Amino acid sequence: MKLKKKRLKDLIIGDPNKNVDKNGEEIKHFEFFIQLNQGKNWNDQDIKYIKKAFGYDDFRMSPDLKNWFKWFNSATKKWYTPFFNTYKIYWNIKTLCSRLKIDVCPYCNRQYIFSYNKNSYEKNSAEIDHFYAQSSYPYLSCSLYNFIPSCPTCNFLKGDKDDEILYPYTESYENKINHEYPYGYFVFERKDGVQINSYEEIINCDKKIFVAIDQTSPLHSKIDKEKALFCIDELYNCHTTALEDIINRFEIYPHGKEVEMQIMFKKSVEEIRDVIYGFSLNQEKNEYPLRKFREDIVRFLMKLPEGRK
Repeated sequence: MKLKKKRLKDLIIGDPNKNVDKNGEEIKHFEFFIQLNQGKNWNDQDIKYIKKAFGYDDFRMSPDLKNWFKWFNSATKKWYTPFFNTYKIYWNIKTLCSRLKIDVCPYCNRQYIFSYNKNSYEKNSAEIDHFYAQSSYPYLSCSLYNFIPSCPTCNFLKGDKDDEILYPYTESYENKINHEYPYGYFVFERKDGVQINSYEEIINCDKKIFVAIDQTSPLHSKIDKEKALFCIDELYNCHTTALEDIINRFEIYPHGKEVEMQIMFKKSVEEIRDVIYGFSLNQEKNEYPLRKFREDIVRFLMKLPEGRK
């Protein structure tokens, strides 16, 4: 298979909405690569050759790795040195994570995956998950649209599994059309399954956290599979301390206290709530660990029949 360098670059890095011509048919380039993989059983040698042709081993290299100098031979220098001299960056996975500015794992929203510099090299606490596994989709081994920066836990849990889950760059639990009705949202209940009938019961009972899913949403099946794959309910039940903190703040600052603070400090209700809960309820702001969980629990408490005292 012979592809010109520019053609290869357009297919791997190019606009996902840009069409390519295949046998007279117009299809999106990411879909094109997926189609190349359909119905094929790849052996290790095939995958090795394809990844080499697409430069995956080059892309995953970084000067801080032990085998950098072994890899950085005369053939590599010919293209790598001019690139570095022009752009003043080492173009690799760590640089990509930094440029994407994804600071929190998009799969679980539980852990930071910051970029940082050490000894003048760009480092990153993220791991790169191939949304479509290299073992089944070698043509996507170096597609930037197939790279998902994620935390080590999620990358391990996903592995090479090919479950139909949310594609983080375009899909999420949030309902982009109507924010009031998300496709998936965090709630809690009594651990023994008995229904909570009063606000006082919330304070004293043992609680179980889980993601409720709108079964009428177009993404309900993907969210359900993602919950299971990444053990979302189980992992979030490790964050009961964060849940109790929100409930305590909710009890200490009743609605009347909120109004008093608005008048005293001449701030909006949104600004006062940001101070009360220690995080923003504005979905348009940057991601932070447990963002959705915290926001959903506050909204869940505010919708309780008895409300706050």
